[in-house]
This record gives sequence, structure tokens and C-alpha cells, in this order.
Amino acid sequence: MSKAIGDQDKLFFEAGKKHFRIWTAVNGKPTDAIDWFTVEKLLFEHWRGEIQIHGLTSHREFLKFQLLYVGISKQDDSFSRLFQNGHEKRTKILSNETQKRAAARLTDELFIFFFDVQQTHVRTIEDADDVDRVFEEPYVDKARLVADAEKAFVKILDTSYNTIKYKQYPKGVDGLHGAGLDAYVYWIDEDVEFTTSSETVRGAHVGDGMNPMSADVILISGDKVSLVKPDTAED
Repeated sequence: MSKAIGDQDKLFFEAGKKHFRIWTAVNGKPTDAIDWFTVEKLLFEHWRGEIQIHGLTSHREFLKFQLLYVGISKQDDSFSRLFQNGHEKRTKILSNETQKRAAARLTDELFIFFFDVQQTHVRTIEDADDVDRVFEEPYVDKARLVADAEKAFVKILDTSYNTIKYKQYPKGVDGLHGAGLDAYVYWIDEDVEFTTSSETVRGAHVGDGMNPMSADVILISGDKVSLVKPDTAED
């Protein structure tokens, strides 16, 4: 049950082809909308533990996507970059790709995922000099972090609509190479799975935890980058 419903006694449910809404009701008529769901929002709140869908034992079966392109917004916000100002790769995808189901429209099957990049730092202490720096606030510029994350996912997934493949990654002028990090990892903190013609990356929502647990992680150590899956990781 949605947290927004609370202890309401009388409710009105409105169902359409693509979404449904829940209203408070007076005399059997809807008054105030208190929650709404599409399939995607319903699954999202389910895997984050905000609601429970009884009888759904494998929500991940609905969360597998063919990934076509990875991009970042360096100046404008993502919405403006993709819609208001037009976007070359989005236009090419709509022109070149075909729908998965004959009765569907490509625009109905195309999903755009917006992700933020958050930093979590782990510092190791090996000698007295490290102890002196343990309370320093580690910081990586957000623009460098986002640029590096884009390159990491393009490098590993080799997405078909990314013309620049970053073959020399993790080396680069605007990423984290040379930032003084011994090693770092990226993972997708949501229960989604992205597949290209050459690779699959499986995410897993862990919230504020530091251990991605069942997620695939992109590991960057020195000049080496690799995809580490839970079933192949060393103990």
C-alpha cells in the first residue's frame, strides 16, 4: 500500500491504459488525488521498499533494457538538452530503430533514464602521515566525476550510438585520471539491467550503503578498467 494513502477509510480508484490514480472519496465521488502510478513508478517504489506488490516475486524481469546511448549534460540541464533544444542521437535513434512489438510505437518503447553521480569515499591508513590526513574532507570536482563516469560506462558497454568510444580510458584530460585515487568503482544504485550487443551491467539499489552487494561494478585501478560481477568477484 502506498505511504501516501495513510489511514484513509474511503478511496476512489481511477484506472487508465497507462496509469492509475488514487483519490480520497466523499459520498462515493473523488475529491483529492493522493497518489498515482505508472507501471514504471509502481516498480520503482516497490524495489525501493516504499510499497509492496503482493505476489510479485521477480520484479527484475520487467527491468531489463537494451541500452543505446550514454550521455551527459555539461551546460544545460538534461531536459533542455534532450527535448527543448533537440538532440542528435535521440533523433537518430527514433529514425533508425524499430519497435520490439509489432503493435507498439517506438516512442512508447523508448525510455530515457536520468542519473545523478554521488561520491562515497573510503580512506585507508597505512602510516602516521595517513592518520594526520584522515579527517580531511576528500573532494572530487562534480564535473570531472560525471565526465569520468560517462567514459567508464561507454568504455565497458560499447553503446552503439556513442561514436566516441574512449579507448584510452581511464586516461583523459577531464576525468579522474591523475586525481590521486588509488582505485574507484561505479555501480548503478537501482534495480535495472542494461544490455548492449557486447555486455550487460546489472544494477542494485543499496541506498546509503557503501557495499553494492549484488550489483555489477566498474573497477578502475591505475590504468586498468574492468567489469566485476558478484559471481566472479574474489572473496
